Amino acid sequence: MGENMKNRIDAETVRSFDDRMYDIYKERNALDMSRLYTAEKEKEFDSREEALDKEFKELLFSNSSLSEVPNGRVIFDDLFSKAVDKSEALYDGEFQDIYDCFVFFEEIVEKALVLTGTIQ
Repeated sequence: MGENMKNRIDAETVRSFDDRMYDIYKERNALDMSRLYTAEKEKEFDSREEALDKEFKELLFSNSSLSEVPNGRVIFDDLFSKAVDKSEALYDGEFQDIYDCFVFFEEIVEKALVLTGTIQ
């Protein structure tokens, strides 16, 4: 998958996001097991997860062909949201799953944009 993206993101890069998220979960669970988990720590973990999600989303957008079409960000945000939903419903909801679902959706939209003459 991913052949039609403007710039394909290699599996190792995508996997690094899953690894980093796993490290956050592992750290969170270790604190919970040690009964050191606090509301402040929860906010910190949530913030780190949100930052990682945002970093991945921006990497995906900057490498997407949608970054170069009219209203591309709006289309991207909608496809990304659907990719997240689909990846959580059908798979583990990891970054690799989101990436694979997004690329599938993007390929369909790209074909439609080519057919309508929006892109070549």
